[in-house]
Amino acid sequence: MDEEKKVSRQRRYQLRHKVVGLCIICPKQATNNTYCLLHYKKNQECIKLRHKQRLRKDSEFRKFTNEYQTQRRIRKQLSEL
Repeated sequence: MDEEKKVSRQRRYQLRHKVVGLCIICPKQATNNTYCLLHYKKNQECIKLRHKQRLRKDSEFRKFTNEYQTQRRIRKQLSEL
């Protein structure tokens, strides 16, 4: 089979635009290697949001873990009495 057929139509579009120097989402000129200014800003917002969500999940996990460890410590102390 040909290598071109294994790549999806959308991905071929993105690669073709990237080589020409266009945004991979729209046909505007790219300001950096991949995106035009509008899509670059949207992408940065998404990255920030994902990072905030990850931090929130990590803090909730740590909070849960700390509560669990505290409960175990209390149970151990009570069992020793």
